Amino acid sequence: MPYRGRKIEVVASKVSDRNQCFYWTTWHTYLLRESSKAAKIDYILAGAIDPSIYSGVEHGCELVTFASAVAGSDRATLYAARRVLRERIGAPVAVTASLIAANFSMLDRVANAICISVDAMIIKPSAEFRAQLGINNYPSAVNTLR
Repeated sequence: MPYRGRKIEVVASKVSDRNQCFYWTTWHTYLLRESSKAAKIDYILAGAIDPSIYSGVEHGCELVTFASAVAGSDRATLYAARRVLRERIGAPVAVTASLIAANFSMLDRVANAICISVDAMIIKPSAEFRAQLGINNYPSAVNTLR
């Protein structure tokens, strides 16, 4: 099974959410929403943040659980989430999800450290889901919403 863009957005959204990165959480959730429109599929954006909610992305719950564990500090939880990912989706997807999670763990910290703000063209179209998902409450939101 190829690793599709929507799966990437789910992993990146959750890692960025765990790191409370306003910039990347907004962007990846926005991209997930737009790709769902293009595919004419109704994805539930809260599922990119909450692993108990099925987003509509195949294996989304497993991916969000794994991404959350990568950005967390409990090694046993990470090992369990990685094992589930390998068993249900396969080792290549687990490796790809790991690379994406690691990359966005770094990019989140860079965006937060340099006070990057979300582009004006995305602020208005993302307002509703940012409010619903609590993204506006991240400390780094001040970089855009001041």
